[in-house]
Amino acid sequence: MTDTGLPVLKEWVVRVFYKKGFVDPLGEMARRDMLDLGMLDVTEVSMIPTYIINGSLNRESVERACEELLADPITQSYTVNAPPKLEDGWVVEVRLKPGVTDFVGESVKKGLAIIGISGVESVKTGATYLIKGEMREEELKFLCVKTIVNPLIHDFHIHGGKP
Repeated sequence: MTDTGLPVLKEWVVRVFYKKGFVDPLGEMARRDMLDLGMLDVTEVSMIPTYIINGSLNRESVERACEELLADPITQSYTVNAPPKLEDGWVVEVRLKPGVTDFVGESVKKGLAIIGISGVESVKTGATYLIKGEMREEELKFLCVKTIVNPLIHDFHIHGGKP
């Protein structure tokens, strides 16, 4: 607990996504790349920037970081420590491999310090993709490696699909 009585967590996972009615340009680009590879059943792709913030922070500080630095209040919204949800489709979590320099994470950490948020030890970045369409997991793995993942620098995990 902090002096304000708010709980302090060591790790916060922030996902920033476009609000309904706004185009997700990186998600749309990934979808078109998948269509170009012949996966015509891919109907929708959302790319959600993901930030893993480590340090002694309370939720109030993390919410402030989201509102002042990480999300555009007009076009985007965010979740904090909420798992990605997709009722009918796949979730692909992409992260940099250990040892790969995370330049965006370093910039976010500096930005947090500039706006007065202290206690941040590190920021790691990644992406959460929500993919809708009829395909097998093996097909999705192929698509990921060809479109959204560089296996030399990224690890990725796939969740969801139809049982």
